[in-house]
Amino acid sequence: MVSLSLLGVVFLIFTSVLVTTTKLSTQNVATNVSNYRVRQALDRLDEIVRYAQDTPTLINNDGTAAAGTTADGILINNIQGGVYAFYNSDGNVADSIPSGTSTFMVKYTTVGADAWKVADYTPKVGDYFTLNISTHPNLEVTAVSAVTSGSPLNSVTVTTRTAITETVTPASYEITGARYRKEAYVFVADGSTGYYGLRHYGRVTSTTVYSNPANFYQLGSGFAKMTGQTWFTAVTDAGAQAIWVRAIARSSNHAEYAEHTGRNTISTMPLQVKLWNYDGPTPNPY
Repeated sequence: MVSLSLLGVVFLIFTSVLVTTTKLSTQNVATNVSNYRVRQALDRLDEIVRYAQDTPTLINNDGTAAAGTTADGILINNIQGGVYAFYNSDGNVADSIPSGTSTFMVKYTTVGADAWKVADYTPKVGDYFTLNISTHPNLEVTAVSAVTSGSPLNSVTVTTRTAITETVTPASYEITGARYRKEAYVFVADGSTGYYGLRHYGRVTSTTVYSNPANFYQLGSGFAKMTGQTWFTAVTDAGAQAIWVRAIARSSNHAEYAEHTGRNTISTMPLQVKLWNYDGPTPNPY
């Protein structure tokens, strides 16, 4: 009887240790998964934003421009690379491109590009071009013809939503344009859970509907605002302009988190990331 009693006590102790260890292991896994998801989402965000063409624009979660220095999201110009030469729609380099033109012949090269990246050099509907002319227009592409292959230059005909407002002459100087894609990152509430999801809009145009699930990919969920903070904040940091994102990441609303403790949140991790930064012009000493 004494032996059985001792065995029972040992078994109870072993069972208690096993249950406690299992709970701690589950919490540790949940914490690691939460941290991984957050880091993956923010690494993606930081990777894209740091190479933006201009300062990110603060926007509301419906895509409208935000007032002030805080917002739910940011809109960036993601450079797509390559050098593009613009001509009149007939491609004749001697022709001037008159004011009011919205259809252009665009020539570019894929020489030196990896085979799997060649298609990325071709302009696409939803791309934007900034032309290197005095008015520096930003033109949204609404139509693209089939590619005419050439050596070394390929060419396509593109139509833009708006027209240029000055007459330019390719014969006098090369009219080039930088191609970029507008992308947005926005925090949006996940229903009534109290948490937010971070959405990535990979191609934003003038007709993008931010509430349409087909237009975005959710990079992560389980985010909450830090006390007294907003999601994105434009600040002057050590004399430079910067965009900060500040939040709390919580491991909730994921099936793999197996929350045995009955708590709604297993792990909570504050985060603060500087997304983009540039120094202002050096003052003229004279």
